[in-house]
Amino acid sequence: MPLFTTENVDDSLLGLWEITERPEELRQIVSLTPAEEKEFKTFTNIRRQREWLATRALLQQMLDEPFEIRHLMDGRPVLENAPYHISISHSTEYAAVLLHKEMQTGIDIENVSRSIDKVAPRFLSAEELQNCLTNDGYSNIKLFMHWCAKEAIFKMIPHQGVEFSTQIQIPAFEMTGSNGSFSGLFKGLFGTDHIDLNYRFVEDNLMVWGLYE
Repeated sequence: MPLFTTENVDDSLLGLWEITERPEELRQIVSLTPAEEKEFKTFTNIRRQREWLATRALLQQMLDEPFEIRHLMDGRPVLENAPYHISISHSTEYAAVLLHKEMQTGIDIENVSRSIDKVAPRFLSAEELQNCLTNDGYSNIKLFMHWCAKEAIFKMIPHQGVEFSTQIQIPAFEMTGSNGSFSGLFKGLFGTDHIDLNYRFVEDNLMVWGLYE
């Protein structure tokens, strides 16, 4: 069974699926509604097919009830027929899902083997860039920690048109190994919210997740 892990974390349900199957293999183990079947047939990209099916295969393992995923106007996914807030992310190797019954969820997973220092100024403030600087240049891992954290926060807040470099901020932090916690800030119209975040490295992938009331 290709299911990698499911676990309870801070009253949330975290699932991770290693995507090793071809689309036709995943299709054999995934139950789709007629609407989902129609949507799936619109995907021509093999990677997109695998990610989309792996997410549903993972959810079938996490939930004991039928479900359907739809999307809000701002793009956030919503589970029909299941009492959970949901956040979804993919890397080239994994599908990740975070569920919580009461709080908004946000999760992001990225393969950290590529360099992102050239694009980092688009989503990091000058202070955040400074926090990622070492004697040998930018720490690619620190840049990814910031990127994944901001993506996770963005996914859990019901806002459109958010400016990543100014409205979502990551205070300086120290990494504590292959897994740990740190925090982020969201500066919205009604003040600043403090958001606790968790991180975990899975081989060459970094996963960051959190909850928002």
